[in-house]
Amino acid sequence: MPNSDHTAAESALGYLYQAEFALLEFIKRSRSEPSLRLSLEVFDDITFEHDGGPKDLLQTKHHINSRGSLSDASVDLWKTLGGWIDASRSDIAGFDVLTLSLITTTAASEESAAASLRAVDRDVSRALGILERTAQVSTNVQNQDSYEKFLGLSPDQRLALLGRVVVMDSAMTIVDIPGSLVPELRFAVAPRYLHALVDRLIGWWHNRVIKHFLTDGDRILTEEVDSEIRYLADLLRSDNLPIDIGVDDVTIEELENDDRVFIHQLQLIAAARPTLELAIRDYKRAYLQRSKWLEDQLVWPSELRTYEQRLIDEWEHQFAFIGDGSTQEESDLVEVGRSLYQTLQNENLWIRPRCQERFVPRGSFHMLSDELKVGWHPKFIERLRELLSEDAG
Repeated sequence: MPNSDHTAAESALGYLYQAEFALLEFIKRSRSEPSLRLSLEVFDDITFEHDGGPKDLLQTKHHINSRGSLSDASVDLWKTLGGWIDASRSDIAGFDVLTLSLITTTAASEESAAASLRAVDRDVSRALGILERTAQVSTNVQNQDSYEKFLGLSPDQRLALLGRVVVMDSAMTIVDIPGSLVPELRFAVAPRYLHALVDRLIGWWHNRVIKHFLTDGDRILTEEVDSEIRYLADLLRSDNLPIDIGVDDVTIEELENDDRVFIHQLQLIAAARPTLELAIRDYKRAYLQRSKWLEDQLVWPSELRTYEQRLIDEWEHQFAFIGDGSTQEESDLVEVGRSLYQTLQNENLWIRPRCQERFVPRGSFHMLSDELKVGWHPKFIERLRELLSEDAG
């Protein structure tokens, strides 16, 4: 990978990591602090707020393949310290009592200042001595500004600052976050639905973070996350299914080039172009949604087969009622087929009782129509055999 591509990937993953780590930490903390609020890129990468002001500031550093450094002259470490020193000089209320956390996927060596600032086995005085010496003798150009800021503090101020710094090294990577969310949500849904819940919660969270960035001063509340978890969990019950595929997720190609059987079926009953386009949309949405359910193991192939048999059974009853059309004019056959199609389009044939999106049965009927398991024109088998034979010729 060219260096510029690698840098771009590293940066993009860093932002995703920041957002997803914030979600994980938010869910963990909200259990004991239900009034907690969250902001990103306001006071710091991640800020947890309580009683109208910041409580904890978090900096996240994500590196691909464990690249990065937590040496005593680490750019990650000194850039973070320099940012916190700047924040200490701002008007952030109560900054002198805030917890300052550096979360990094990089490991700190046991002899480093960063290791002495971990949550356990801390030795703040030792870390202070190492960092003072580093700031005085290091020639790292990238850190010079932070060195000057650090040495510009009084000894007591440096000690007080480092006393509130917590280094969390060897942190999970972005790949680990979905798996870490699973146990946090284990009581929300049955075990088989946990990964589907995590997948959909992360998707919702990305959209919520975008809204947060676009809305200056907006804060994310614990109630929002709790509400979304309850909503998604409700969709993942035995009598319901989530709907993931929207109208905008499918495209309609040129009808003139569409030679699928279910389109021919509709043309036999003189379906107009808008009807054909809606049919294609329903077909694609149903196909994609059913594939998504199967991928997430929310349904099994046997359930889909049972559902399709229910659709076929209902069609058979309706189709038997209209007769074989042997004594009817073509115009009457078309009209009968149109009526049958309209009736079945509006039947409440839900795959599960509370999953009541009409594109699912409508699109499933089109899938069956494409396989010639159902049809609309009373003589659809005969007519399509002729048509498909002509196309083959």
